[in-house]
Amino acid sequence: MEGARDAPPAGMVRPEPRPSRPPLVSPSLTPAPPSLAPTPASLTPAPPSLAPTPASPRPAPGRGPLPAARVALVALGLALVAPCLLLTPPDAAAQVYLVAPDGETASRPTRAKPSGATGPEGAPEDRQGVEVRPLYSLGLDNFGVLGTGRGGFGPRVWEGMSRKDLFALIEAMPVGVPSPAMNDLARRLLLSEGQPDDSRPGPGAGTRTGVEAVNAAGRASATLARKPGSAAAASAAHGADVAPETAAATVTGTATGPGTVTAGLQETGFLSLRIRKAFQMGFFEGGLSEMVRRLPETTLPPDLFLLSFRTRAVVPWDASSACELPVPDTLPEPSRDAIALFCTLWVGDTLVDRARIDAIRAARGRDSLFLYAAERLAWLSGEPVPDNPHLDALGLSLMQRWHLPLPRVDLDTLRPWQLNAVARSYQPGLQGLAAAEKARTTGALSFSALVQMYDGTDPAGKSAALTTPEGRAAFEKRIRQRWTGRGVRGPDVETIRELAAGLARLRRQDSTGWLAFADCVAAITDTGVPNPAFAPHAAEIALALFGANETRRGLEWAEIALSNREITPSARRVLRVLRALADRRTTVRTLGPEAFTFSDRAPLPLPPNLPVRIGRLQDAAIKGNRGETALRALDVLGTAGGPLFAPADVLYATLEALETAGLGDDARRLAIEALATRGRCD
Repeated sequence: MEGARDAPPAGMVRPEPRPSRPPLVSPSLTPAPPSLAPTPASLTPAPPSLAPTPASPRPAPGRGPLPAARVALVALGLALVAPCLLLTPPDAAAQVYLVAPDGETASRPTRAKPSGATGPEGAPEDRQGVEVRPLYSLGLDNFGVLGTGRGGFGPRVWEGMSRKDLFALIEAMPVGVPSPAMNDLARRLLLSEGQPDDSRPGPGAGTRTGVEAVNAAGRASATLARKPGSAAAASAAHGADVAPETAAATVTGTATGPGTVTAGLQETGFLSLRIRKAFQMGFFEGGLSEMVRRLPETTLPPDLFLLSFRTRAVVPWDASSACELPVPDTLPEPSRDAIALFCTLWVGDTLVDRARIDAIRAARGRDSLFLYAAERLAWLSGEPVPDNPHLDALGLSLMQRWHLPLPRVDLDTLRPWQLNAVARSYQPGLQGLAAAEKARTTGALSFSALVQMYDGTDPAGKSAALTTPEGRAAFEKRIRQRWTGRGVRGPDVETIRELAAGLARLRRQDSTGWLAFADCVAAITDTGVPNPAFAPHAAEIALALFGANETRRGLEWAEIALSNREITPSARRVLRVLRALADRRTTVRTLGPEAFTFSDRAPLPLPPNLPVRIGRLQDAAIKGNRGETALRALDVLGTAGGPLFAPADVLYATLEALETAGLGDDARRLAIEALATRGRCD
């Protein structure tokens, strides 16, 4: 055993071992975080009035205030100070923290910053679409970071929809569909504020703040976690990297009053379900990371704590704050051991016994990337990680942290959040670029992150054909270097001709790669009004810009393309329909189903109950239930393969239902994406 520690495994930089390992739990050295509980109404001083205050008579010269006035001033001062004394954070010894060993810099979790503030290192600076609101203004279960002014649906989005149907549709929400428009709709639904219609407290039940809901949910989750065979106990036993897959689905019924098990679970079950689904879809940069950071750090029930921990751990700019979260006392021992091992290895402490790792493996009942990474970092194994392991959040986080080589994985079997992590751990030859492009089309990776992946590719000696991820990266980098060297900003006719020919082949062969590269086309052609000399090649450029949701610039290139007398009739027809859809006064219904004629593409097998699903979608649209219509539209399109593969009649029925429910902008964007990707232009 000791001999295995003498030499590091191949391909890994050995972190310098620490001479001694301080205890993980050090409550005496870690201050408790400030309480986020709202001030009770009885203790909160009345806000200052905005009305002008009448002037008080001045005392006579040489005479001070009367004794009664002095007593009144003292009483007023005590009344103002008392709430501050009562809201003093609890004793640090009452909390359990995972702290960094001596010598490591520990920072508190990042809080929401004002608009324009610089984020933490590596964090995306574009925070558009994220609206920070007080957590306790609506309660915990309906908490969200997207308000109506930033793409959210509003707190009444789920009106008219039963809790059972709501949970079932979110649970069945399609994951990994290559459609930026579809995934943006799903992101806004999951991260919007809003509460199930029948979960509001009934008469006499009272109204609870967000923190009161957390406390009740913590007591209820602790009760279920101690009950053998319960969903909470089963999910927590798998470890901190596994989400409670079934806990939210078991939360049904109505509130029975404050403090009961059912009411406590109900007030966090919907939030847990939304966070878990947003995690699966990889919406870290789209608002999920901000939503998790806004949760109270104390009194979280185990399911929400595990979701918060692994969301922070897998995101590079939040990973350092994961180990600073206070661990709930009700967290099961296997999860506590796994988190302790992760935090030990995260800070570079490699003095870990094999018995500790074997105990975690026995409790989980399966191997994972986390256990393989732990053995290698602790110098307990020099064996390489086998291909296609179980990619868990903690394992991917450690692999990124210590630059361990990832094994080869089957990208088609990964979920968007895993594609995001694999792309950020990009190493040449390990399908990192393909993972980045797939993550981009599923909404799990930003365009700036994709460009960084492209920039990490050496174009020397590689073909610039757009039919491969490496070729697309080489083409993008070569064009940028050519313009920089010549001192010219913008494409020339030869570049546009080469780009249009490659896009035409790529659109026919790999629609997912075409969608991912469309954003790069927008950057390459960002030169103002296009040159009329580009007209023979402008049609493909216009389609790519429409596919990248660059509607205004797509219109400019479409006008140049339509001015070409030699354009094919099919291409002219598609560009005219796209031009009409760019006008918000045009609806899908006015265009009719005949406008959606697509190129031949093998459709996916459809379930026999699809007509029933479409009927329920149309019923929800007629009733004006916006949230239910959006969820059922995602369900129908996801079943049919998304806008890239759905039959024309299924796509048109979905778009028409969205318009009927008042979601015309979403219908228009889905229609533009489908036509730009599949429109017949031969």
